Amino acid sequence: MTKAYWNDCTIDGNPILVPDQDLEITRTDLDSDDSGRDESGVMHRIPVRHRVYTWVISYSSLKEDECEYLRSLIDGKSEFEFVIFGETYTAYCSNDAVTVRNAVTGDYRNFQLKIIEC
Repeated sequence: MTKAYWNDCTIDGNPILVPDQDLEITRTDLDSDDSGRDESGVMHRIPVRHRVYTWVISYSSLKEDECEYLRSLIDGKSEFEFVIFGETYTAYCSNDAVTVRNAVTGDYRNFQLKIIEC
């Protein structure tokens, strides 16, 4: 493993690797299924929760063992303790994705973890 551990960001107490791309943080309201527009086009919202965090952590290139390490932090877990910048959240990983694995070097390209607050 060549990437350093990022101790400011952990999953169940285990540090993730330092990302080499910008960290994307969004906050989204969650609305009830009963929310929606009426026939005149007016939106009627029934918020269930306000400002739920999503973090997208991206890596342009990972060695095979680095990719396996990151996946081992989330595999088989429906939720986990996610700590970032000193704040603790209960979260889950909705998906991890990789664009392509280089057949020559074995490196994984454009790997992402999408972590969502529960």
